[in-house]
Amino acid sequence: LVSTSNGLAEEFHFHTSFDVIMFSYSLSMISDQEGAIRNAIKFLNPGGVILILDFGELEGFPLIAGQLFKKFLKRFSVSPRKRELSLFLTREHIPFEIRSLSFGYSYIAEVRKN
Repeated sequence: LVSTSNGLAEEFHFHTSFDVIMFSYSLSMISDQEGAIRNAIKFLNPGGVILILDFGELEGFPLIAGQLFKKFLKRFSVSPRKRELSLFLTREHIPFEIRSLSFGYSYIAEVRKN
């Protein structure tokens, strides 16, 4: 069963818990990224996973191309923060795996709840 809801990810409240929660090209548009992840973890079943697919930091792009694309994303309030996500999850001792895709254009992350 798949259901969708509208709301602020860092404040949303559910009346149930989930095995999987997905952020697809959305986390980079949420100002309180840490709050969104914390809130999602609250609603995960034990052993559940948060799957994140989002814009990367373009580390494999030529410098000028990467800078231009980041400028373009910024016009739409998109702020890729893969490094900040890794630091937050490490600091909070939250198990995760993260890897870059397509020369850093995007990344995929699995965040697990013990």
